[in-house]
Parts: sequence; C-alpha cells; structure tokens
Amino acid sequence: MAYLTRRGGRQQADKHRAATAGTWLAYVFPRYSGRACRRGGAKMAKIMVVDDEATLARVVRDALSGAGHTVFVESDGLTALTRMLEVQPDLVVSDVMMPGMGGASLLTAMRDNAYLEEVPVIVMSGLPEESVVDACPRYSAFIAKPFDLCAIVDMVDRVLATRH
Repeated sequence: MAYLTRRGGRQQADKHRAATAGTWLAYVFPRYSGRACRRGGAKMAKIMVVDDEATLARVVRDALSGAGHTVFVESDGLTALTRMLEVQPDLVVSDVMMPGMGGASLLTAMRDNAYLEEVPVIVMSGLPEESVVDACPRYSAFIAKPFDLCAIVDMVDRVLATRH
C-alpha cells in the first residue's frame, strides 16, 4: 500500500458493493509514464528475475527487456536454480522473502554450485539491507523495495560493467 501511495495511486472502498457483499476495495494505480530508462554502456545480458510477486516480476522483466536484455522469470528459488543451470544467466535479480526456497537459500545454493558460484546477484527486498547482509552470501548489490524501474536498470548495468 505504501508503494502505491508514494507513486501517486490510492486505495478506495467501493460503498455500493460493500452494502451487499462485505468490504470491496479498489486500487487505483498511477499512470506509467512510458519513459525509457537510459542505458549505460553495459552489453546485453541474460538475466534471471526471481520473485514470488508476479506483478513486480513482470514489471522488472519488462524494464530490463526494454533495455535490451534477455530476461527469464521464476517465482521461487528452487525452480529458478534448476532453470539457471539451463539458461546460464549473466546476472540474477532475486527477492529475499519467498515461499519455499527463499533468496538467501538460493544464494547459498548458487555459491555451492560450480556453474553458478560466480554469477552476480542483485538482492531486492522490502527489508533493510542490514537485515539481509548476513543471510545472503556474496551478493553483488542491494536494492530496497519499492524502487524506481530505471534504478534497477541502472544497477544491472553497473553490476554487469564491473564483471567485464
């Protein structure tokens, strides 16, 4: 909800439906500006986005795809780990708190796998960075939710640039 209101949206009760069917809430999302994010000089990459919030994962996917990257999306750590072995991503963007295998366990499994141990990982979370530092081994960067889409594109470019 805080994300919605900070971005110019709102939540409102639908009084007409509430009278007959309980409480109905409507969410009014702000209009997307459609502005493209400026790209740094990083080369195009294969990126795995891991987040159980499908809408957020799609929005991040669309922003990174719009910046020229090939993006794969998974909703949990275990499925993502299996898919990573197939697609061999250049970078992973992962949420921390997910059902099943969360982001911290995913990072540990990646660091224990010879094929994935050097893949950079951007950790995204609604939690403060101090609370995920110890749980997530050797992450490359942290971005706090909510974030601006151009900020994630910029961060991806910066992390990729340091790799080459």
